[in-house]
Amino acid sequence: MFVRLRTNDFWEMNFHHFLTISLIGGMIATNTVAFGSFISLLHNVSDMPTTLSRILSNTVYKNSTYLCFGLAIISWIITRNIMLPLVVYESWLGHIYPEGLGQF
Repeated sequence: MFVRLRTNDFWEMNFHHFLTISLIGGMIATNTVAFGSFISLLHNVSDMPTTLSRILSNTVYKNSTYLCFGLAIISWIITRNIMLPLVVYESWLGHIYPEGLGQF
């Protein structure tokens, strides 16, 4: 953060990292590690082809770059725009508290 040259997305990435640390700290503090881990998994599934396409963009393999970028867009649409809202909705409606913890 202090050594690298600042790019145009410096503050955006700092905000992104702050939110990620807040998600991880919040899920530990509220004992919702399973839910937070699943959300992290959904985000990481679409981040893998994105990272691979960024790596391949610095090589001569342009068709592989296009393929990985297409997979990144498709996985981003499926995981973040379809699966994530469904998981949050089902978790909100389907969460049943144990008998002694209902008032909390």
